[in-house]
Amino acid sequence: MVLAQITLDTSETLKEFKLKDLREVNTYQRHDNLEGVLVKFTALSGKDASTIEVESMAQPRSLSATVGEPPLLISVGTEYDPKEILFRNVVGVMGPASDPAVLIQSDERDRKSLYNVVFFDPAGNIAAVEQVALESGTRYPDETVQPNLPKPLRPGTWTVAVIERGFDEALFHRQFLVLPLVQDGSVPDLPDPPGDWVHSDHHRHLVLQNLKAEAEADQRRTGADLFDWAAELASRFYAISDECVVSAGEGLGPKCEDVAWSSVSSDPKSELRGVDPKTGRLMGR
Repeated sequence: MVLAQITLDTSETLKEFKLKDLREVNTYQRHDNLEGVLVKFTALSGKDASTIEVESMAQPRSLSATVGEPPLLISVGTEYDPKEILFRNVVGVMGPASDPAVLIQSDERDRKSLYNVVFFDPAGNIAAVEQVALESGTRYPDETVQPNLPKPLRPGTWTVAVIERGFDEALFHRQFLVLPLVQDGSVPDLPDPPGDWVHSDHHRHLVLQNLKAEAEADQRRTGADLFDWAAELASRFYAISDECVVSAGEGLGPKCEDVAWSSVSSDPKSELRGVDPKTGRLMGR
């Protein structure tokens, strides 16, 4: 729902429309690479109460980076697949019940290093510190770190830092988003938070008190205020790259059936009518 709202908020032609309901969400991939998240929804006109159906493509901000020398590929995500060495949650959406993890990969077979992986919650508290050793083996070394974070996770912007043992500065520093649970666009479904969000073994103040006060105020959001805040958070991590109109809405944008990335665009393979006997190439209609 929040990606649909971001589409309306950022569109030049749909600003008068109000989000009605979410219809469908798909991923758009090319050559096994994620190009974006396709969000199909209906919206209600503020002028004449007419309804249109819209589809937009949202591109998530990368949660991976190649850092250091020799280089390391470090990623943040959930639903880690150890066989394929990747995160199955390609969209990167996380909620209060998610289990975020960090994947560290090296191209060097003989590499051996020690790292501290630090998770910070939206209030600036250290939520967990894990130690990981990247050791050489029969293949390129890779290690994952999945801390036992207190649940539910506090909604907001989390931060993870990877620090190599013996160095003061973070080798890797990345923010990731934990969205609050919102039902029907405006009704919150937030569990009661525990009294202490911070791992007792690593508690210390890292940021000013106003950051803590802001995080606590966000925790008390409900209803439409909660939904608007969730959409504002998501806008920092997802960008709407394109949009189209599925039905109605003449003059409000390109038709989705004519847009290559849309889930309702025609499939060229369904329009083949045979093979050209001279060239051996497939022929369309």
